[in-house]
Amino acid sequence: MKLMIMNYKPYEYELLQEKLDELGKKGYKTNHLSYVSFFKKTNTPVFYHITFYHPDAESRNDMLVKKNLFIEKYEKQHAKCIYSKQNMYIFASNHPISAKPFQNDVVLMKTRMFYLLLGFISLALGSFYCYLLSSFNIDSFLSNGILFVYTGFILLSITVFLTSYFHFIGFTQFNAYLHKKLKSLNKKSIAFKHKIMNILLIISVIFFIGGLLEDAINAQSFSIQDHPVITLNELGIEGESTLETQKRSSFVVNESYSSLETVDNTLLYTKEYHFKEESKAQKLFKKYQSQPSEFGCDSFKIQGDIIYGYYQNDLIAMIILNEKKVVTIIPTFIISQNQAQIISQFYTHN
Repeated sequence: MKLMIMNYKPYEYELLQEKLDELGKKGYKTNHLSYVSFFKKTNTPVFYHITFYHPDAESRNDMLVKKNLFIEKYEKQHAKCIYSKQNMYIFASNHPISAKPFQNDVVLMKTRMFYLLLGFISLALGSFYCYLLSSFNIDSFLSNGILFVYTGFILLSITVFLTSYFHFIGFTQFNAYLHKKLKSLNKKSIAFKHKIMNILLIISVIFFIGGLLEDAINAQSFSIQDHPVITLNELGIEGESTLETQKRSSFVVNESYSSLETVDNTLLYTKEYHFKEESKAQKLFKKYQSQPSEFGCDSFKIQGDIIYGYYQNDLIAMIILNEKKVVTIIPTFIISQNQAQIISQFYTHN
């Protein structure tokens, strides 16, 4: 038993024929050819034959009748139809199959236009996605897995664009070949493009799936003994506490630590961004200075390396810069002057 990926378009029929001939000589037979096909080992050679036919008719029923009549001609030679899509038919038999001339009208204009349109759509979507990516905030880049997923999407857009372009050119040249306007198809060029398309697709899938797996592994909890964070108890709010923590790392943000503590209906959320360079921390701190609405504030007051976020004159958020680190503190209560001092001392000395 063999599992094979048979991803070939009609204009690549010579490559597909070679692959099937190779399998047939070794006695591998399949009853149905698809993108993923199973071939069973037999004791006798198997003969495969590829041909093209367009059942030109006004109604779908007439097309089906003509298609069945065409297939019956081969069945009389004890050949079984194992594929019939895009006007390409593939037959399998235990005996050699008599070849018949190809029709010259099997490449439909709508097929070429489909790939041309698909190419433009993938290019537009890829460009739009890159634009969106440039507008994402830093929380979208906290793990390498997410970066890999983003890269996978971009590579997939490039792959679809190139594949559409190659298919459009391939079908156009194949149509010219069938109409005797082209002496032969450049099999080496077609084989090279086929390989490029498959490699790009595989790389895109690896980035995407690998990114999802890495992102799931990347997120880990941490204890406040290993990495201290300000707690509600330290801010004078006592009670039974539950604490959720998460640590991530990426090429963009070396390490990030987030914590959410709850006491009754009171919540305290903190997030730390640790960079390898002070300049990156300063850049993020400066960027936050113009984004009060991101933290539910209507105004900011900046004092040195601390941003105080206010909503209707109530202090509800703080952002602290400490060398290579930026810390955001967002509680569900109004921060008092004493609590603000405790928070600033905690994160400027840790």
